[in-house]
Amino acid sequence: MDEVIEKIVAEAKKQVAEYGYGDQWVMLSEAARRLDDLGCDALKLEYLTEELEGGDG
Repeated sequence: MDEVIEKIVAEAKKQVAEYGYGDQWVMLSEAARRLDDLGCDALKLEYLTEELEGGDG
């Protein structure tokens, strides 16, 4: 899992490297927001799948 995260972070740093620090902040903040949304979606799907499969909940 850590390897995947390190690859994502390294790619993000590479993609924004040619921009000024203010622009980097905007782009990385937006990327963080979108990744957070994806994480929330994954969590919802995890619990929805458990409910549909008759999980312990």
